[in-house]
Amino acid sequence: MKKIIIILALLIFSGNIFAQHRRGSTIKWLSLSVKAGGGNSILYNKDYQTDKNVNLDVFTPSYFLGSRFTITVGDNIGFGAEGLYSKFGQNYDIAAGGASYTKKMDMKSTEILFFFRYTSEYGGYFEVGPKISMLKSATLTNSIQATEFLTIEKLQAQYASQFTSIMLGAGISIFHTERVSGKLGARLNYSLSDFTPDKSFSILNDGVYAPAYQLSETTNPFSAQILLEINYFFGFWGNASCGRGSMQFFK
Repeated sequence: MKKIIIILALLIFSGNIFAQHRRGSTIKWLSLSVKAGGGNSILYNKDYQTDKNVNLDVFTPSYFLGSRFTITVGDNIGFGAEGLYSKFGQNYDIAAGGASYTKKMDMKSTEILFFFRYTSEYGGYFEVGPKISMLKSATLTNSIQATEFLTIEKLQAQYASQFTSIMLGAGISIFHTERVSGKLGARLNYSLSDFTPDKSFSILNDGVYAPAYQLSETTNPFSAQILLEINYFFGFWGNASCGRGSMQFFK
């Protein structure tokens, strides 16, 4: 948590310093957004890549829905927060003795993301920020039936209930009016935390298959997604000439 606070403080401070050096760009715009996106996710672990009994599916669908609040300083610098609901996971093909089966893992989480965004004069943008994910549910589906399979409750007890990721994003403006704008973009999310913090536990150890090696690497959720964002500007304060003024809301 201390790292998140430090990163957020640096993002806000850098945004303010940058904005102060831009002439005539002191209006602060307030906006709310809705957004949705989808793409691919994996649970990245180097150990599993060398396991000949396990084949990781490189494409496991993921999606998110959410909203955001943004303060934009002038036309270029923005920072704020997002509240998100996300789905991610991983599919595996496993050979365990004489049995071969497919394992599908799906997780759902609620997330808080703090971001810094820079928008160019041409409408393109780049954004970065830390994201805190709270695991809400997990489902597990195996393509075969076996009484030895561990229950999802026992497995979920080994998953991190909260983990922190870094988000990198970029995109373009697809339309812009005085009050409403739309953006199309892409973002990458990579967890800096281990999704299975107990090194004695393997996410593949389901009661039927047990890796014969000791885990040495972390398991890090990763996703790559395309997104659509609709922004509504509802107020501002300051003015371009002196940088002072009371907050005003559009009618």
